[in-house]
Amino acid sequence: MPTAFPTSVDTSAEQPSPSATTDLDGVGYEHDIVHTSHSGAIIAIETKLGSTDSNAVADTVLGGTGASASAWTGSPTLSGTVTASAFAGPITGDVTGDVTGDVTGDVTGDLTGAVTGAASDNLLLAGGTMAGDIDLDDKGVTKPLLKDYSEAVTILPSSTASAECNIELGNIFDITLDTATTPITFINPSDTASGCSITVFVRQDASGSRAITWPGAIRWAGGTAPTLTTTASKVDIITFVTMDAGTKWYGFVAAQDFTG
Repeated sequence: MPTAFPTSVDTSAEQPSPSATTDLDGVGYEHDIVHTSHSGAIIAIETKLGSTDSNAVADTVLGGTGASASAWTGSPTLSGTVTASAFAGPITGDVTGDVTGDVTGDVTGDLTGAVTGAASDNLLLAGGTMAGDIDLDDKGVTKPLLKDYSEAVTILPSSTASAECNIELGNIFDITLDTATTPITFINPSDTASGCSITVFVRQDASGSRAITWPGAIRWAGGTAPTLTTTASKVDIITFVTMDAGTKWYGFVAAQDFTG
């Protein structure tokens, strides 16, 4: 006789089903044995699922609501791992783990991790505060209203074979010259579909009389590089613009002879 909820489908020996011609006094079909087996199975089911009157409704699931209790609901509260081919409707609560597939609708709360794919409508709702960097990978931003923005400043070492202005690090560079002549190179400008400009602050050290060897791709006004202020501790500001990914740079003096 079944005494607990079965872990597999009961066999005919445990839950015999007599036919119209079965001898109810036959072995295994005695009335008391059949009745006891069926009653035991029903009691086990009620113990497992509960006995509350709860009828099935379309688009609902039967879920546990406590010890020996369950109910049909269209808004189940789940804990643990849920695997499904698709979800339709709102999800309330934390989602931990990877989400593979399309998410249609608003996300309220924190989103931690990478988003791969298109994000339509609002990427960030009004009032949000970014907590990290965003890499647009040379993609456009249309009609922004910018307030209180800043630009990254890269301090260049001068006592090297070549001081690199790496534009992936920012568009403002600051170098203090401390050797007789310092070569400078420009790397990683914007692609050919975009214009790109950089500004270089050139500082003389306490000794002064320092010089720079500029990249050969620079086009200067009149074909001649400007004469730097060589007085000790003075600062010149030089700006460069390219529209062909650095094949040609147009250089000009923004201002000179500042006190550092």
